[in-house]
This record gives sequence, C-alpha cells and structure tokens, in this order.
Amino acid sequence: MRELYILRHIYNFEGEDGSQYQFEDKFLGIYSSKGKAEEAANRYIEMIGFQQYPRECFKLEKWEVDQDTAWREGFVKMQEANLFDEAIEQYDKNSGGFDVSSWLRGVIPYKKETPLEFAKRVMDERFGEGKWNLQEGLLEEYNSLLLYGEIGFEKICKQGD
Repeated sequence: MRELYILRHIYNFEGEDGSQYQFEDKFLGIYSSKGKAEEAANRYIEMIGFQQYPRECFKLEKWEVDQDTAWREGFVKMQEANLFDEAIEQYDKNSGGFDVSSWLRGVIPYKKETPLEFAKRVMDERFGEGKWNLQEGLLEEYNSLLLYGEIGFEKICKQGD
C-alpha cells in the first residue's frame, strides 16, 4: 500500500469585526515520505508569514493511495450541521432523560429519512445490526432518539425540499 503525506498550515485568528474566531487552512504540498514533508515544513517555517506562527500550525496528514479515505458516508452543508447542533442543544434542554446527544454529535439524518428510520439506523450502527433489543434496557435510548429526531428533523430535512 503506497502512502503520501500532505502538508498543511492551519491557524486561528480573530475576524475583522473582532467578534468571531476564524481559521485559515493553507495546502502546502504532497510528499512521498514523512521525512520529505517534515523537511518542507522546516523550509516553510523560515518564510515570511509562516514565521509568526508556531511549528504546531504545520499539520502533516498521511493518506493511502487508491483508498477512499474521507467522506465515506457523504457530507452535510455547514448550515445543516449548525442547525443540527441547535437541535442537539434544544433536545438537551427539553429532555430530562438519557443524554443521547453525547454520542450523536456528527450523526446527521439522511435526506427523507424519518425519525423512526433514523433511530433504527443509529441503534444498528451503535450496537450492531439486529443486536439490540428494546426489552433489554435500550428502550430509553431508542425513545430518546425518536424525541431527538422529532426536534431536529423538521428544521433540517425539510429545509432542502
């Protein structure tokens, strides 16, 4: 399996309006070895602009050639992800039960997926397909997923229709 190394420069800064924290990400190059990528980082850190940031801003990523390595389950627009985060916060405020949101961060419904389908899919992914039983202590988790779905789905899934 062949590997490549991608070098990026990432740092945070305050927005122009002074109120929002932003980040900037620069793609610097692709290298055939970790050593060559580290040598490149050492060259860049001496250059204007890069000098004012610590070495930790240089990020090295190892990628396998001819492999699906990212976005394997698709993606959501940032606006949808933000809406779903709002739904998580609303769920946390409205539910006095199981904290399902702690393991739902980043789990987004499929387009046109119902809350029931969402709950089943998430339970299958978490506990194994067909390996969970509502009579064996998982009823609270399942009901929490349904509540969570009802809060977030109207806001998110219908937005793109």
